[in-house]
Amino acid sequence: MNEFESFIINVIAYSGESKKFSVQALAAAKRGEFAEAENWLKKSHDSLKTANTNSFELMQKEVGSESFKVSLLMVHALDHLSSAEEKMESTEELIELLKIIDQKWKGEKNNA
Repeated sequence: MNEFESFIINVIAYSGESKKFSVQALAAAKRGEFAEAENWLKKSHDSLKTANTNSFELMQKEVGSESFKVSLLMVHALDHLSSAEEKMESTEELIELLKIIDQKWKGEKNNA
């Protein structure tokens, strides 16, 4: 495995990990376990940050290399990175909505 492929594989791996943590965060929020959801979101953020760091390092290496070629694997990695970012952002929004619903439901229940 060459230097470029190592960075590409890291982008794929950490992006996938970020998506997995986002799914766990949403599952926790659906159970009403918002503190746990926030912990999963932090893990998702951390993995996404690592994926972004690897992507940035890959771009820096690309600038300094005459032998660099865009590969299908690189396109695949950047697709994973984009989808992980979108999944995390959507998950954050859904969790905020679930918190609002939870608060309103508890308020109505207490007023009944």
